[in-house]
Amino acid sequence: KKVRQKIHYKNVSHKLLHGFDIEKKLQQYLKRESANLLATSTRYRDIIQRVFGSSITKKIAYHTSVPLIAFHYKQESVVFI
Repeated sequence: KKVRQKIHYKNVSHKLLHGFDIEKKLQQYLKRESANLLATSTRYRDIIQRVFGSSITKKIAYHTSVPLIAFHYKQESVVFI
């Protein structure tokens, strides 16, 4: 709702995907919907998560067939202008 209130472009959509293999689900969704752009939001990861975990956004960036824009996590609140 917040994005739609601030952005007046009508061709913006979002979808909440569930599953274990999010990369595969995203690729299927992008292909099925003929998407032109994928926007993701990163999240804060502590040092342990960075060392032992993996970034879904980073993995998708290497395998997606559409342009990807990643909005990086910030601790302060984000305001759309």
